[in-house]
Amino acid sequence: MDSKFPHHKSKENIDIFFEAIIQETLKPVVEIEDTENAHPEELNTLLARLGEKGIEDAIALVAEVCKERNINTFNLQTWIGPQGVGKGAIADTMRWVQKIINGKGDELYEIFSKKYDIDENKIIKIKEKASIVPGTLDETLKKVFDIVANPKADTIYTGTGGIFYPQGKAIPDKRYVPYIPQQAVTVAILREGFLVDEKWTSFLVTLEIARSLLYGKNAIELDVFPRTMSQAEYINKRLATDLKDKGITLIHKLIHIEPIDSTTAELISKDRKGALDIYLKLGKIFIELSERPEMHGYKEEDFNLLKALGIEDKNYDKEKPRLMIEGSERMRKTAVRIKSTIRELTGENTEENLKRIGLGLSASAGTTLYRVANRLSTQGRKDDASLSKLFRRLSAYYSDTAPVAIKNGANIIYAGASDPNSQPATNYLDAVEGTLKSLSTMVNANYNFENNTYKNLLDLTKEIYLIRVSK
Repeated sequence: MDSKFPHHKSKENIDIFFEAIIQETLKPVVEIEDTENAHPEELNTLLARLGEKGIEDAIALVAEVCKERNINTFNLQTWIGPQGVGKGAIADTMRWVQKIINGKGDELYEIFSKKYDIDENKIIKIKEKASIVPGTLDETLKKVFDIVANPKADTIYTGTGGIFYPQGKAIPDKRYVPYIPQQAVTVAILREGFLVDEKWTSFLVTLEIARSLLYGKNAIELDVFPRTMSQAEYINKRLATDLKDKGITLIHKLIHIEPIDSTTAELISKDRKGALDIYLKLGKIFIELSERPEMHGYKEEDFNLLKALGIEDKNYDKEKPRLMIEGSERMRKTAVRIKSTIRELTGENTEENLKRIGLGLSASAGTTLYRVANRLSTQGRKDDASLSKLFRRLSAYYSDTAPVAIKNGANIIYAGASDPNSQPATNYLDAVEGTLKSLSTMVNANYNFENNTYKNLLDLTKEIYLIRVSK
């Protein structure tokens, strides 16, 4: 069937067209007078009904666009990982590196100088490192860049600054302006740490896929979608099947990135069922930490940095520097303590490999918090100040999102973690090396990491990544 969304063909009208769809579909929800104080469950129940009604037309729209654009096959790629793991930083770094080794880094050097306060000597050092990386990389590394930093790919963001919270950044991305009409509804859900209803999410993501295809992109990156097994089934069964019936092939690739060591990654790959049990146990622990901190020996103020520091909302801007310094330090101490708590609670398994997976993932949890603490110290993000909400999101990750990757056999990327027996750390450089090695092995199992091209590329990437994570 044709969709009831007869899209405009000119690019100038695409944004207006999608904004009209959102406004029309959302009419029953925006009629609620007080969405600001409505309970997230109430809003999600309404969104679920609207999403289910709209999905069929959204799928039909994707098919129409593919037919119009003569697209027989398109690719979706999802990166799954916990908050703060560095998915965005890795992708940005690789795009920057790609520009630099292709001789198009001049505008970047200016950004490094003005925004990141990098002095001329450091920029000269970067240029020297770039000069010894061949402009033409070997086939394996070319494919790694295609996975992480494909310049022809389009990204659909479902987080801050994306489809649910387009004004979550200082300047809204033009791409997501059409989604501002739903912000009053979805932000009321997100600010409490809940996920937006999965049917509504599937509806919006399907619309965005159609939009990417209208813009001429047929390699599309999904920012943490699917988050749940039912969303994964929606892509792999309903969406893919409906499109296949219309002669269109959808290829979906899942990549699972974790701040873990290579040993833990290998053990998870070997025993996915056992690893799944550990993930679900972690999800239960994090929801307990969020809702009943006293159960594990914590107080509410341990997880509410604004309350602990006596910072009120009305004084937030003035007190932000103190939050960045004192708050981030408190979070680092909490990361060490949380890691110890989780290690004890996940170490109850008798089977040795499962104990080791639990040990590695407790280190991962500590590292995740440590990285969020570092982000707090550089950005002072208010949403990072409430650990209870962060724990709720981590609970959703361990209970729902990571199992999607594990059950679907996703490739595991070990993005650097502290030694499981040591205190948490950021290990940014290990994150770069682990990511590059994992992706290269994924592309070519027999890749030789001792070659000079790889070594020089790794050296340059580490240098650039440190700049990226400094802000």
